Amino acid sequence: MVKVILVGLLWVFTSVHEVYAESGVVHVNPSVGYMKFDGDSELKSKIMPVLGVEYMLSDTYGLSMSFTHADVNVRDVRDDASVSLYYIDGLYYLPRDKHWQPYLAVGIGHRRMTLDFADQRSNKLSNETDTQFHVSGGFRYDASKKFTFRSEVRVLQNLHKDGTDALFTLGVSKAFDVN
Repeated sequence: MVKVILVGLLWVFTSVHEVYAESGVVHVNPSVGYMKFDGDSELKSKIMPVLGVEYMLSDTYGLSMSFTHADVNVRDVRDDASVSLYYIDGLYYLPRDKHWQPYLAVGIGHRRMTLDFADQRSNKLSNETDTQFHVSGGFRYDASKKFTFRSEVRVLQNLHKDGTDALFTLGVSKAFDVN
């Protein structure tokens, strides 16, 4: 799955760069996220690392891909679940106010959970996957020309299983001009 996402990311950057060659800024966005799972979920809230890459199509629009992975505690069970989230977003940047630049995002992603305690008699792992639609809002604060601080609130709606999760992130961003 990771190989498919990396190839897709390379394809998006290559094709978008040809169409929008004048914009060409890539942001690498490492951050720390706090994942709040749906109240009916058996997963406990967790602090997780998040890594994202964003390509600016113009001053107003961007595309981003992000990934996060962590072992999450499960309520009433001693073992953990391995949770991975992959998502792609379209971003819309609102007008800048000196150092502050708010944005809105909408996208789709994929959540994969591996439960290593699902069937202890057969020692098999149980995999659960779900597609998630999400909306988010956040802002960038310019620390310098190349570095920004970035914060975001994301609401993730599970499409196959009922439930709504939330992800709050805080991180830094480094800009690279690819032109």
